[in-house]
Order: sequence, then C-alpha cells, then structure tokens
Amino acid sequence: MPVELPVRPNEAVALADLVFEHLEGRALTGDARARLAARLGGLKLESIRPYAGSLVRDNVHRSVYYLSVDGLSGPAPIPLLLRVALASAPSSAVFPRALLVGRMRPASGREVVVNAVPFGPRDAANIRAFAEEVDRAFLPRPQGAMPAIAVETRHPEAALPAAFEAFRQILKNTGVNWASLEGSYEAGLWAAIRAGWREGYSAGAGRMVAAGDAGVERNQEAIRDCAGCTRFTIDASRAPELQAESRAWSDAEAGEFARPFTIGDVSYVFTADELARLEARFGRGLRLTGELYDFIRSAKAESGLGRSFDFELSLDGAETLTTPKELIFCLHWLKTRGRAAQLVSPNLNLDAMGELAAVARYFNATLSVSSSGGEPEDAIEAIGRATAGRVNCRIAGEFQASGIVRLASRLRG
Repeated sequence: MPVELPVRPNEAVALADLVFEHLEGRALTGDARARLAARLGGLKLESIRPYAGSLVRDNVHRSVYYLSVDGLSGPAPIPLLLRVALASAPSSAVFPRALLVGRMRPASGREVVVNAVPFGPRDAANIRAFAEEVDRAFLPRPQGAMPAIAVETRHPEAALPAAFEAFRQILKNTGVNWASLEGSYEAGLWAAIRAGWREGYSAGAGRMVAAGDAGVERNQEAIRDCAGCTRFTIDASRAPELQAESRAWSDAEAGEFARPFTIGDVSYVFTADELARLEARFGRGLRLTGELYDFIRSAKAESGLGRSFDFELSLDGAETLTTPKELIFCLHWLKTRGRAAQLVSPNLNLDAMGELAAVARYFNATLSVSSSGGEPEDAIEAIGRATAGRVNCRIAGEFQASGIVRLASRLRG
C-alpha cells in the first residue's frame, strides 16, 4: 500500500456511517444495495468511487461489511477493498495485513473502523480470499446447456466491466444469462465482484493441447493453477505427432460403431476402412484427452471450489474442416468412456453448419464458435438458426457492451 492514503479517512468513515445507518440489523439484498447506491451520491465523495453492488456482510461478524472501491487521491485510480466495521468487532482474519484508513466516531455516535487492502485484477490472493471466504456467490459455475458469449481480453480493467454491463442488459432483455469469461481466473472474479454480478457465469481455463509426454506436466500445472475455472477446453487434433500413431481396434471397440447413427434425416454408417482412418487421425489425441479429463476431475475435487465442470472438445486445430462423421466419431468415443463433452468446437465448415449443430445436439453438447467481430451479420444469424440459440461464442480483443448485446441478439436463433 502507498504511504499516501489513496482515500480520505473522513470520506471513508462517512461512507461507513451511511452503510451502518441503512443496513445494520436489516437484510442485505439487491434492493438494499440499490438504495444505498442512490444515497451515496449525497456524500459528494471526491476520493472514493464505490461499487455498491459488491457490498457484502461478513459471514461471522454481522457488523462487518466489505465494499470494492477506487481510491482517487492519486494520479490514477487505485482499486481497493474496504473493510467497514464497528470498533467493537475483532480484526480481520481474512485480510490480516489490511491498512488502517481511519478510526473515528462520526455524528451518529458509532465508533467505526475502516481498513483497506489492494484489490486490483492482479491482486490474486486478496481476490481469491474475498470470493472463497467472504462471498462465494461470485465464484463461477458450470455453463451446462445454456448459451454463452465467452469474453477474452488482455485488458481486464477496461473490457470486463463492459462485458458484465452487456450481460446484465442481455439478462434484462431476454431473461437468459449469457455470461462467460475466458482466460484469467482472478481478473474475472474481480470484475464480477465490482459489477455485483451474483447471477452466475462460467469461467474458461483457456485451451490445452492433448500433447505427448513433453506436454503432460505443462498441462497438469496449468490445470492446478486454474482449478477454480468451470470450463476446460482440450484440443485433440492439433499436435502432428498424434496422427502418426495407429493401432488395431479390438472387436469391442469396433462394435461401438456397428449401428448406424440416425441424426435428423441423415443416417451415418461407419465402414471398417473409415474407422481405421479415424482411429489413425484422432485415436491417440482422444486417449490423451481422456487422461487430461481425469486429471481435471481430480484437481477440481482437491480444490474445494466445486467438483463440477464443463468439458469442451476442440477439433479446430486440424488442418482440414471437421466433417459430421469425424464429430460423431470423437464425441461417441469419449461418451462411451465416461467423458462426455458438454461443448465441442469443430474446425467449422459453414456449409455443414446445420449437420454439425445437429450432431452436437444429438450428443447433448453445445456447439462452440469464435467471432472476430468482423463477420457478416447474416453469417452470425445463420449460426443462431443452425444451433437454435444453443451456442457458445468466443470473442477476444477490444469491444463495447453494445456490441456484445447485438451479438447475443443475432445468436439467439
């Protein structure tokens, strides 16, 4: 923390006094936070920008509150988490190194104490402590069968607040929660907390490649680091060495594809030659994907942050466009081994979009696509129609909230 306080103590204490005036002894609800936000304007704060939606009461000590703010006393805003407490409350065990901002007895007669800790998108330990020990409503959740727009950015301070603004507008307009983030786990938590977003969102861990021995340790380390994420994407088609190894199938394995797959108006039948070709192309990658899936399941169980997760199979690293039969082969292979994919991202062939979407639905999976923001509107609407609105769409880079809202409206089908 800087030597110069990033907020004025008298303003911090005035804010604390207002919190106690309106919330002490009352239920802390969304409406209560909204009423408090309206009253905060009357304080005419110059050194504090509060985010009222983040306000939460301590789970143990009912006269202790936490609030995310920006300190404005310096040349640039400093993100902080304020701990607001009556002087009689014990010191924080969650944030033992919090800086004392002020201890005063305002006109109300209550003696209040305000402490602060750094709370920017890169203050990982403080962000995790808040989300895991103070208010778990901000932790991400599995996406399941819901549609989503997964936002990825290198500039979370600017982009993620806009993303949650868009998600709130979409939820208000449609009643459907499209919230999803991709990339930094802690930055996503931070943005959700500041936005007061307790409606749930999924958090992707980024893409991993099902590589050989050299990549196993790297992938396992990445999984441990982001065990709190709820979506894990594994590319089973990307590494060239995966296509070089083939093996003979047992009769039982060949029997898994003996029956035709009737999907919509199309019946897909696999010949022995086709199965041999598909095994040579995807077999080793799928087996390595299964091993990674098992490691994710173990890491999630050990994390204490929930065992459930969404598994996304990626085939978009292949050099050729994914065919419906290739998609059937991979999804069925995983499903019969207890590792069913909830999402799948093929190397998309727009001409086969309808068939690929039907295959995904047959296996109860959500089709996953990527948007650069420059696609023609009719192409986005075609994806929405083909998937009947059950789609996961990744976007990356710079974007405005209004652009995300428009994208969701075109993807709804």
